[in-house]
Amino acid sequence: MSGAALRRAPATTPRLAISRPAEPRVAPARRASATLLLVEDDPEVRALFGSFLRHAGYLVVDVANGAEALVILRDRHAHVDAVITDVVLPYVDGPALVSAVRDTRPDVPVLYVSGFDVETEVAADDRPPTRHLRKPLTRSALLTEVAALLSPAGARPPRREVASEFD
Repeated sequence: MSGAALRRAPATTPRLAISRPAEPRVAPARRASATLLLVEDDPEVRALFGSFLRHAGYLVVDVANGAEALVILRDRHAHVDAVITDVVLPYVDGPALVSAVRDTRPDVPVLYVSGFDVETEVAADDRPPTRHLRKPLTRSALLTEVAALLSPAGARPPRREVASEFD
């Protein structure tokens, strides 16, 4: 075999295609469209929710408890468009935090996010805009609820609980 070269065919690796149900697409918010105060004591959940919100274009200030949130909210120079808070928190719980928000910044909308039944945890707060979302939740559920909370029409109905896809 003069001049002929023997070449090996490239090895192919079988690929496993894993599909999962497509999550509905949520239109991202415009860059820096709103500043959100995220109050969550679980560092993994706080990081995950913060990532969802930041990738959607929101500016997020995240804190680990209600006391830290109150420091920010009492700073009259701090701009906060909405508060997203867990209900069960160390030092100052979600309902006490929201009460303080209502006293100092009554027009700031609030989204309660909890792994428990929010209706039994949160005293009746008929002052809109207050909304509820139950954990576990998806990225699209969180972003949809935040967009509704920030929209003038979506903020009107108080105490709307949204079930997640995991219920």
